[in-house]
Amino acid sequence: AVISPILFYSGTGIRRNKTTTCYDTTADDYLRSYFIYSMCTTVLMFCIPFILILGCYGLIVKALIYKDLDNSPLRRKSIYLVIIVLTVFAVSYLPFHVMKTLNLRARVDFQTPQMCAFNDKVYATYQVTRGLASLNSCVDPILYFLAGDTFRRRLSRATRKSSRRSEHNVQSKSEEMTLNILSEYKQNGDTSL
Repeated sequence: AVISPILFYSGTGIRRNKTTTCYDTTADDYLRSYFIYSMCTTVLMFCIPFILILGCYGLIVKALIYKDLDNSPLRRKSIYLVIIVLTVFAVSYLPFHVMKTLNLRARVDFQTPQMCAFNDKVYATYQVTRGLASLNSCVDPILYFLAGDTFRRRLSRATRKSSRRSEHNVQSKSEEMTLNILSEYKQNGDTSL
C-alpha cells in the first residue's frame, strides 16, 4: 500500500529533442509531491526498519557478549557475522537513500544554471548507489554461505589437498633434478659425488 503511489508517479514523457524518456522518479510537474512521498517512504521503509535492525542486532550482540556461553569461537563468529551483515546493509542502502533524497532535492530546489554541474554529479552518484543497493541482495546470501561451517570445512579440505599436492610436486621435482644432475655427472665421468 505504501508503494502503490509509484503507479501514479511513474511514466514517460517527450523530451525537447522529440525522444521518449522513462522517468527515473516522476515528471517535473509532480516533482514536489513526489519528493514528499519519497521522504515518507524513506522514513517508513528505511529509517525506522534500520533503527529497529540496529536495535535488535545490538541486543543480540549484547547477549552474545555478556551471556556465559561455553562455545567462545561460535560466539565470536556470530558477533562478527552480525557486524558484517549490518555493515553491508548500511553500506548498501544508506548511500542510496541519502543520494535519492539529495537528487530529488536538487531537482526540486536547485534548478539553476550555477547548480547544473553539481546536479549532474549528484545524479551520477545516485545512479551508482542504486546499483550498490541492488547488489546487497546478491551479497547477503554469499556472506551467509561463506560464514557457514560446511563451506569452511570444504575450503579447509581443499587447501590441505592442494598443499599436499604442492609439497608432493615440489618433492618430485627436487628428486627429478637430483637424478638429472647425478646422471650428468656419471655421463661426464665424474664419480666424486
